[in-house]
Amino acid sequence: MSSAQANSVLDTIASGGAKTLQELAAENAVHPGQHSFTTAISYGKGFGYSNKRPALTLTEKLAEPLRGKKLVLEFLKEGLVNQAAYARMSGSTSVFAFAYITKVTADTVRAIPYAIGDLISGQSPMSLPFV
Repeated sequence: MSSAQANSVLDTIASGGAKTLQELAAENAVHPGQHSFTTAISYGKGFGYSNKRPALTLTEKLAEPLRGKKLVLEFLKEGLVNQAAYARMSGSTSVFAFAYITKVTADTVRAIPYAIGDLISGQSPMSLPFV
């Protein structure tokens, strides 16, 4: 993600423009059209090199107050910015995701991610355009 995109995502979250799913649930506001973020995606599917389908998913079983529901992030392979993403998000994983909720059913919250990655805190010995 470019530095400008990263800054925009982080500014939106910091300004209160995006909330966690749990915060939205507490406000009875988990519905299509909302932006949300999470740091607890637990399973990536479709990331194997043998997968010929264009779609990938990240899934998380949600905790209270959304117990019994799962979050499903769906997106195309074309959105991955490097090959390391395949290994990083395959199988059991934990990543940050900022997404747009597209559908809510009795047992599933579906969303399309704007950004998926690792949150980095502190200073790195490498020069990075954003933290």
